[in-house]
Formats: sequence, structure tokens, C-alpha cells
Amino acid sequence: MEFRDFKQRLRRRRQALLNDIYPDRVVDYLFQEGVLDQDEMELVLSHPPRHQQAVELLNRLQRTTQEGFGHFVASLEESFQHLHELMKQPAMPKDGYEREAFVEQLLREGQVPPRPEHFAARPAETGAVREALRHLQDSDGWVVLHGMGGCGKTSLAAEALRDGSLLEDCFPEGVVWLTVGQLSDENGQVDSAKLLTKMQNLITRLDPEISHSSRPVNIEAAHDYLARLFAHDYQQMLLVLDDVWSQVVARAFSVRCRVLVTSRFQSVANQARVPRKVHVPLTSGFTLEQTKAVLSGWTGT
Repeated sequence: MEFRDFKQRLRRRRQALLNDIYPDRVVDYLFQEGVLDQDEMELVLSHPPRHQQAVELLNRLQRTTQEGFGHFVASLEESFQHLHELMKQPAMPKDGYEREAFVEQLLREGQVPPRPEHFAARPAETGAVREALRHLQDSDGWVVLHGMGGCGKTSLAAEALRDGSLLEDCFPEGVVWLTVGQLSDENGQVDSAKLLTKMQNLITRLDPEISHSSRPVNIEAAHDYLARLFAHDYQQMLLVLDDVWSQVVARAFSVRCRVLVTSRFQSVANQARVPRKVHVPLTSGFTLEQTKAVLSGWTGT
């Protein structure tokens, strides 16, 4: 059985696990299978209240592997049959309204922009972005969606992510969306302080436990911190960098992960040190029919 979405399973079912699991009944098995080492097992058991032990165990499991999660599921079978069955189920519902609601919740958590009130579907362009993103299913890389200002790159990128099968197959750990913008100073150069703030904010979203005083204080340190987060905690998450104007900014975020970037400039990722780049040009704006649909929505006619 595959557990590519195991981190989502742990997040979505965390409360059920906290309510019912007794860690002292499973840690020996997890130690025997190498999921926990001696120090980790003792640390879990050193917190006397059962609930706090469960919190510590689940925090440890968020950093395990698919194989480690499989051992955790197996450890539940004897004493916690209902949790065993629950954790065997995929995080994303199979179909219907529940699946759509799950996708929307996942995107809200990642701060993906909502669908505009007056929205015109662009199936060909949306399909092209989704096809490009599927190249990242099993490897790190960048998809670069580029086109002239105002042609709908942001809305198109967000719409491409409203696809349960794409998220389930390629990005089971979800999406994190960062609106970047120009970040230039009065001389037209990249403002390092503004760039660092963007990187720090992303770090805080990915690592909520980090204190303000512990955040990296320069761009190189922030780059390295993000690299560690994506390498160890978010290997199958998609990072969206929306509205990137500068190659310098793109390079600052070129850690080994899966990225969708939107930009006016085809060359924006030229300095990014990544193993794979897929370009999706958006060469035109709305068709006449799409424009009519948007105007009709605005005017109510």
C-alpha cells in the first residue's frame, strides 16, 4: 500500500489520533521497526499526560518516511482497530462534493487566490499548465508560466490547481502560494530587505514553531533554511511564486523543490539552479467569447 499522502493523513486525522491513541502501546513496535530511535522513544514517553505523549509522537511522525508511516499504521492494528482503518484511507475523498470541498480547503490553507467572481473558463490554457505540472510528479523542477501583464496568469495558475487528481498524484503535501511582486528599490534594483521579508514570511508559514528571533537574518541563510524545510519536511509540496519580476529573486528561491512561477518574463528563471524547467507561454489574453462572458458577469446581462 502506498502512503504518498501520509502527511495529509496525519494532519487531517490528528484530532482523532490525539483523542484515542495511547502512545505507550505503539512506541515499542515503532522502535523495533526503526521508525523511532531510543532517544525519540524515551522523549515521547517522558511526557506524563497521555495527550502530550500523543502530541510528541505525531510531531515525530510528520518527519518520518512513507515506510515509517506504514509501520505506524501497522502498529495500530492490534489495539486501535478503528484508527488502523481510518489511517489506511487516503486523505482526499474519492469523489463528489466532499472531494471538491477538500481541494478548496487545501488551497485555502496554502493561500491560493479564490476563483474571481466573474470568471471565464480557459480550458486549453488550464490544461497546458496542468500537463506541465505533471512533469513534477516524481522530481523537483520549475514550471514557468509567462506572458504579458494582465493576460490572466495568476487566475490561470490558481485554476490549474483546482484539480483533485493533480494534487493527489503530484503534490500530496499540498500547495503554498507566495505573491512576490516587484521588490525593487528607488533605483530599480532588487531591495534585499524586501526579498528577505518575503523569504522569512514563507519560512514562518512552513515552520510555525520558529520564533521571530530565530528567523534567518540574511538571504543566504534564508535560502538554506528553505532548502532544509523542503528537503526534509515538504518534499511533495508545490511552491507557487506568483508575479516574479527578477532573476535575482527567482534565484533566491531556487531550492530543490517543486515550483510553479508566474512572470511577465520568459527569462525570469534563467539563473535558478534547478534540474528541470518547463515553460508554458501565455501568448494571448481572452478570446472574444471569454471576454463576452466576463463582461456579461459584470453587467448582469
